[in-house]
Amino acid sequence: ATRQPAATSAQTQPSSGPEATTPATKPRPPLNPVPVVVVNGNTITTSEFEPALREQVESVDYKITEERQEIFELQINTLLLKAEARKRGITSERLYAMEVMSKVSQPTPAEVKKFIDENPEEFRGADPATASSQVANYLFGEREGRVSDQFVQRLKKLHSVSLGVDINTPNLKDDAVIAVVAGQPVTAVTLNERMKPIVYKLKLVAYESLRKRADQ
Repeated sequence: ATRQPAATSAQTQPSSGPEATTPATKPRPPLNPVPVVVVNGNTITTSEFEPALREQVESVDYKITEERQEIFELQINTLLLKAEARKRGITSERLYAMEVMSKVSQPTPAEVKKFIDENPEEFRGADPATASSQVANYLFGEREGRVSDQFVQRLKKLHSVSLGVDINTPNLKDDAVIAVVAGQPVTAVTLNERMKPIVYKLKLVAYESLRKRADQ
């Protein structure tokens, strides 16, 4: 599949901590029709919608689960970084700079050109300087992600990580312990708070799409 670099600023900004460890992409499970409205006793489901709208509505819960998992992993990775930093007597930022950023090289002009040449449709009509800047940032971010993932795996061998309550438990309470990282309990309060705007946005987009269809 063609990779798409996100639009970014001209200068690569170094990160201050590890990102969520992203496993190999798993195939999305089959989605079931979602009830939308009841009219005269008959339930209308997404099975009656066109494919694009149906996929958008039915995938909301799946996307919420993905987002929740990513935030959870980021929490664990951040605590692992802090635990190792305390052990070494330095700041988390300093540790990340030493173990990750110092090992990530900037893409060369030849590498940037190669990426653009291999994905011509993505950059057709784009300003060459802007395209090169975006690709350079994208490639740098990919490299940082790989090195960061490797570092996180090393940290997991040095500090214990045990899982607690399933983060996808319905109505997960704020005080539920979802993990213990390096002896430090992690409750669901931060996860729940960070998920609120994400859930709202995903459901709002699906609702707006349904409303537009109803208005047609």
